[in-house]
Parts: sequence; C-alpha cells; structure tokens
Amino acid sequence: MNNPTLNRKKLQSLQEILEKIAMATRLTTETIRGGGRIRSVAAARKEFICSSLGAGHKAIAVARFLNCTDGYVTRIFNGK
Repeated sequence: MNNPTLNRKKLQSLQEILEKIAMATRLTTETIRGGGRIRSVAAARKEFICSSLGAGHKAIAVARFLNCTDGYVTRIFNGK
C-alpha cells in the first residue's frame, strides 16, 4: 500500500530556517523577527519569508512566528 504520510518530507522548522538565515546574514534571530526597517534586516526578513513559504509553511504560520499579519507575509512574498 502507498501511504501518503510516509512519502511526505519533514518540514524544516521555522526556527531552523531563521537560524540559517541569521548565520548567513550575520544578524541575530531576534533582529530578523523584530519590526526593524533597516535595509539589511528587511532583506533578511524577506529571505526568511520566501524560504519558509517555499519550504511549505503556510503564510499564517510564518506571520504568527514573526508577530505580523498574514497580509504582510503575502505582500512580501509576492514582491509588492
């Protein structure tokens, strides 16, 4: 029998994705999760959002993790 739950890849946690981006950008995880509008922080946050959604996380889960609205996450992901 083909069990669909066995074929699914395990999602990388949002915290793991955030930590990888924090290491790559040399920013703290708290800085990326914060509401700062400095260019480097905003770019890291955008990378986090795109990576998280690309990995299969839902916009609402990413928004809750960042303490923002799902509309903000969708807008960043769509490039607006």
